[in-house]
Amino acid sequence: MGNHPGLPGPLPPLVVGHTHQPMWYRSPEGGLVVNPGSVVSMPVVDLSRTFAVADLANLDVTFHAVESGEPIPLAPWD
Repeated sequence: MGNHPGLPGPLPPLVVGHTHQPMWYRSPEGGLVVNPGSVVSMPVVDLSRTFAVADLANLDVTFHAVESGEPIPLAPWD
């Protein structure tokens, strides 16, 4: 996990939601932010019906299609 100079100890991963849009971001300090997407279909979201699997030991995340379980390549949010 990453460290932040103003906080004691490592940064825990942050999982967010609401937008139904899958995304991930790694901060310069090494923290990980993930939105896994949504298991329900949203007509206003291009990439819908996804879930994420996080490897907490390595702070890695993969995204998958709900129907098939197949991985979905997803570039980091910037």
